[in-house]
Amino acid sequence: FLKKMESIQIIYKDGDKQLALKKLKGIPDESVTSAERAKKYNMIGVIYFSNRNLTKAIENFQLAKQYVDKDYQLASQINLNLASTYYKSNKIELSRNVLKAVNLDYFKESEKKKFYKLNLSVANQMDDTKEIVDSLIFLMGDLKSFSNVEDYQYKELLVDNYRKLSSTQRVHFLDK
Repeated sequence: FLKKMESIQIIYKDGDKQLALKKLKGIPDESVTSAERAKKYNMIGVIYFSNRNLTKAIENFQLAKQYVDKDYQLASQINLNLASTYYKSNKIELSRNVLKAVNLDYFKESEKKKFYKLNLSVANQMDDTKEIVDSLIFLMGDLKSFSNVEDYQYKELLVDNYRKLSSTQRVHFLDK
């Protein structure tokens, strides 16, 4: 199964989404484990997402969630994919709820950045000051000096939202 998935991912990355989708759909569910089914449906969801078929993407990410068991990294990836799709579908509240199920402990730095960028967008839409500040602080982690902070594209957003926090919340973020 892993070799099949690798070859399908190569086909997908080479741009032949239709062939990749056909090969994924050609893998019978009965022939693979529950975890492999989760990977299969997650990949199908990714392809539909990339084709902007958000309804089909959501269906497949939800199917993948049903099959994922103890692979917490995959479960978090599926949740991030589903939250992104909800966001693109303008289902902001659903996106926010699914984001809460993402466990960042299982993500590499690049996936954490994707999470926090999406979290920032969702929080901004919902006017959630705490989440805006939390996301921006993480995303500022790459900045090397105070002069970089001055030039940071989201500096005003961070400062404005930080000022809205209670003193207790401000202390919490400074401790963090």
